[in-house]
Amino acid sequence: MDDVAAGFEAMGISVRYENIRRVVRKGLVVEYHDLRVTMGGKEAVVDVALIAQFNVDGKVTNFDEYLDSAALAPLMA
Repeated sequence: MDDVAAGFEAMGISVRYENIRRVVRKGLVVEYHDLRVTMGGKEAVVDVALIAQFNVDGKVTNFDEYLDSAALAPLMA
């Protein structure tokens, strides 16, 4: 389990990554996935897009994450 998931679990939040799709090109990785979050018996599913760019040495030069935060509303109700 990665550190982020372990941190969520310590707060009573379950996080699962589902329906992962990746496009890999020279210097670029684009990932789409569904983030399923459960907290206090409530559940939300969020569409997420990640874009990572790399230089010729393989080091990350840019990382963007996009998600619809409104999809988390069921957790706040």
